Amino acid sequence: HLDEFEGYPEDFLAAVKDSFKRIRETGEPHIFESSLPKLSGMRRRVHHQYPEHNENGEIVSFISVNFDITEKHNSHTRLENKLADQRGFLAMLAHELRNPLAAVSNGLEALERAPGIETSKIVREMMRQELTHITRLIEDLLDTARLETRALRYNKAQCGLQDCLNLACEIVRPVINSAQQQLIFESDGSETTLVADATRLTQAISN
Repeated sequence: HLDEFEGYPEDFLAAVKDSFKRIRETGEPHIFESSLPKLSGMRRRVHHQYPEHNENGEIVSFISVNFDITEKHNSHTRLENKLADQRGFLAMLAHELRNPLAAVSNGLEALERAPGIETSKIVREMMRQELTHITRLIEDLLDTARLETRALRYNKAQCGLQDCLNLACEIVRPVINSAQQQLIFESDGSETTLVADATRLTQAISN
C-alpha cells in the first residue's frame, strides 16, 4: 500500500504505482527518477525498487532504496546549458565569418574586372578591414572565456557614416553586377560622425 507516501505529489505517486506494477508484471527490479519539493528546494532522487519474494516465489513486499542525485542532476543540467551556449556561439561566429570572407572574395573579383587605380585603392581598403574583422573573430573563437559568455567584441571609435556607406556599396557591387542589376546610391555629401564599430556597421549595411 502507499500509506507511507501520503502527502506526496500526484505525479510522484503515479510513478511509484507504475513502478510497482512493472515489478509485479516482470518480477524484476525497477528504477525511476523523481523531483520532490523540500524545504531546501527541489530535490532530484533516483529510486531503486526491488521485489521481495516468499518461499513460493510470490512477491510479498517491495524494498525501495533512494539516492539524492540533486547535485549530479544540476551539474549535468549546467553542463548541457553550457554546451548549448557554446554551440550557439560557434554557429554565430560561423555566420559572422561567412560575411567578411564573401566580401574579400567579391573584392578580388572586383579587382579582376576593374583593375583601375581608384578601384584598387577602395577595394584594398575594404579587404584590409574585412581581414581585420576575420582576425578579431578568430581571436574570439580562441578565447574560451567568450565561449562561455557568448560575447563578441565591438571596437567602438569615431568613424564616418559616409565612409561606411561607400565601402558597403563596394562590397556588394560585384554581386549586384553579376546579377545584371544596378545599385544607385545618392548622398548630399554631408558627413555624419558616429562612435561605432566601423567594420560591423559596414557589414550590417552590406547585408
